[in-house]
Amino acid sequence: MIPEHDCARLVHDLPALGLAAGAIGTVVHAYDNGGGYLVEFFDQRGDTIGVDFVAADGLRALTPEENAGLREQRRLAS
Repeated sequence: MIPEHDCARLVHDLPALGLAAGAIGTVVHAYDNGGGYLVEFFDQRGDTIGVDFVAADGLRALTPEENAGLREQRRLAS
């Protein structure tokens, strides 16, 4: 299960929002003990692209290395 407020990566394209596999979003809510997730996706400026339901098999948790990279990017952008 991916905890709420953690970042996760799309495994499959999400045509409803025009996002390709590999896009990163933030889990807003986990349903049915991780059976699906409400995920918010942002552009590079931090503006919301959209929020959509993603089934558990359509999302994966970020690795520690990917998370460290995100933190580094946030520090440099500040």
